[in-house]
Amino acid sequence: MNKIYLTFDDGPSNMTAPILDLLKQYKIKAMFFVLVQNTLKYPELIKREIKENHSVQLHGYDHQSFNKMDEEQTYLNINNAMDDLKKHFGITPTTMRPPYGTITSDLLPVLKDANLKLMLWDIMCRDNQPRFLRNKIKYILRTLKLKPDNILCMHDGNQRWTHTGYTLQILEHILPILVQEYEFSIFD
Repeated sequence: MNKIYLTFDDGPSNMTAPILDLLKQYKIKAMFFVLVQNTLKYPELIKREIKENHSVQLHGYDHQSFNKMDEEQTYLNINNAMDDLKKHFGITPTTMRPPYGTITSDLLPVLKDANLKLMLWDIMCRDNQPRFLRNKIKYILRTLKLKPDNILCMHDGNQRWTHTGYTLQILEHILPILVQEYEFSIFD
């Protein structure tokens, strides 16, 4: 059976709890690439992600692109984020997805020093753009068939570009289909 790695960026936020409820309903484990500033605003949600055995990984301290940081700022962003996740939640992420998928020459050695693997995505679900719901659902389902294992990138954050509830609507349409055809997996 082909695998799907269902991932969420930018959270936690007020959108995270309903997503967790839906994942629980379908017995799916997901990977949450968190922004540390949001974990401090919604500590109960990251604790729930951990308790429900989802994989909590690093997206950054905030959503600033690494191409706007020098080497020292990149180092501080990653290390402060790792320190706060350990201090407040007792976790040490093993994987990082940089905001916007931006990889810089300064980022790679910092990730290596922090023992963080890099993970991007195969399918960007565009769930943060509140238009053309049916077309996005068709796109996701069609694109999954192009190769055996896929990393889906969705969003549970409520940044200025995210439309509250749109991710949930897409999940409500695709999960009943995907659970019949795919094995959901996470990286630890």
